Amino acid sequence: MLYRLAADSLVLFHLSFILFVLFGGLLALKWRPAIWLHLPAAAWGVAVEVFHLPCPLTRWENLFRHFAGQDGYGGGLSSITFSR
Repeated sequence: MLYRLAADSLVLFHLSFILFVLFGGLLALKWRPAIWLHLPAAAWGVAVEVFHLPCPLTRWENLFRHFAGQDGYGGGLSSITFSR
């Protein structure tokens, strides 16, 4: 149960990071110091997309899911299938 909670929490963190990469510039317009967090995050986001780098968060999530006795997923978010 602890590993499943860790994997689910990591998914929420991953989503938050992606949203910050996409919309952090708007936050930086309102709060100037955010630019120093947004610039490296945006650079990482661009590098992952351009160079097709593996995301370590996905690897960690799959590892936690494996420890919890669940199946992970092999590709990116497009390869996830949801079941009831």
